[in-house]
Amino acid sequence: MTPKKKQGVSPGVIADMDLGSALKSEVGERPRVEVRILKINPKGKLEELSCYPLSYYGSCPNVGDTIVDGMLGKPSFYSVQRRYFVGESAWFSGWALIVREIDPTGPPLELWEEWQDATKFWDDVADQKAEELHQSILSSIQAAAKQPGPKKTPPKAKPKKGRKRALKPRQLPENNS
Repeated sequence: MTPKKKQGVSPGVIADMDLGSALKSEVGERPRVEVRILKINPKGKLEELSCYPLSYYGSCPNVGDTIVDGMLGKPSFYSVQRRYFVGESAWFSGWALIVREIDPTGPPLELWEEWQDATKFWDDVADQKAEELHQSILSSIQAAAKQPGPKKTPPKAKPKKGRKRALKPRQLPENNS
């Protein structure tokens, strides 16, 4: 079995880049620093739940932190049990978080519901502001359409100054006979 070739930046390119640029990746390329979340399943085996660039989290979650994953509608709650830094190569590294699913009853579930209420509130505020902006622009356009703008007269064509040619009679070729 041959190892998979990993996408990324070649060593020669790293030397020519500053650290900030080196840590960023292009769309579709593997991030330089990533956070992988692995769940301990009921059989005690690890299964990967997600893998995102470190910038997705802002900073790496710590042991004891709770991660709430509501991407699929129903939230799942995980407690970070262990955190490992993996220096895979000079170009790729990241954090592996080992998590256990926890019971959401009580504060975790209340937090999720409060978060959803706040999200709905701010989405409604954004929608209202967008509607107000739309109405303002529409009113401005309608007002501009009703008011005739200043009439501009087309510039007068300047007469061309041409050279006057004096016509000279044509001379007939002389016959040498």
